Amino acid sequence: MLITPSCSLGAQGTVGYGHPVRTLVPVLPLAELVERGVVKATALDDLRRFDHLINYMYLPPLDVDELEFSIPESVALLYMPVTLHHAILEGQRVSQLAYRGAQQLQRKLVWFYSGWLEDDLDSFNPPMD
Repeated sequence: MLITPSCSLGAQGTVGYGHPVRTLVPVLPLAELVERGVVKATALDDLRRFDHLINYMYLPPLDVDELEFSIPESVALLYMPVTLHHAILEGQRVSQLAYRGAQQLQRKLVWFYSGWLEDDLDSFNPPMD
């Protein structure tokens, strides 16, 4: 999952600001993490409801019938960022977070990197540009 700030993506071609580096985090099926004991089965209801684990971001399943495309219930591993050149990723997008999902990603990244958590998403208004 791409976590590079959108302002960095939008600045391509801008002298002194744009860069070809992108940061991603791996996304694994939640069932696999439960099977391996990384996420406890007893924590699943809270994970789905509150997305309460600091090192992870819960991603609900995605099913697009008309495209015959689906992604199972998954977890983004925020503690495992990978840096790649933009050319490797170009044309590889399979989905995009809706506004509420992007807002939750920003909330999780702030929590992960700073230790500060805003509990109420309705009052958390990060810049989305």
